[in-house]
Amino acid sequence: MNDKENDQIAMTTPATEEDCKAGRAIFYIADNRSKVYDLGRALPLPARYRQDTETSTAKEQGIIPAGTAVEIIQCEIGDNGEILVGFRYHGGEGICMLKELEIIEP
Repeated sequence: MNDKENDQIAMTTPATEEDCKAGRAIFYIADNRSKVYDLGRALPLPARYRQDTETSTAKEQGIIPAGTAVEIIQCEIGDNGEILVGFRYHGGEGICMLKELEIIEP
């Protein structure tokens, strides 16, 4: 479920498969095994990668360089305690651990 405020979508409940199919979320964790992780500011949030990071999809492999700007659109904590982030950037969309990003302060 999402709230729309100031033309921005903010995830207020964990993402679902429907949210992903509709482009509102990057990932979902099945079986209600996650909850929204509050970053203290409304999403989307600007951030950047702390270090070079390998990335791969079914179609390609590459590296996202340190300092690459991303826009966090989703943040959830799984039942294992790991905090996952869904983001968009000039290369498309991605998922990473929160600790891999530095949130850019306004």
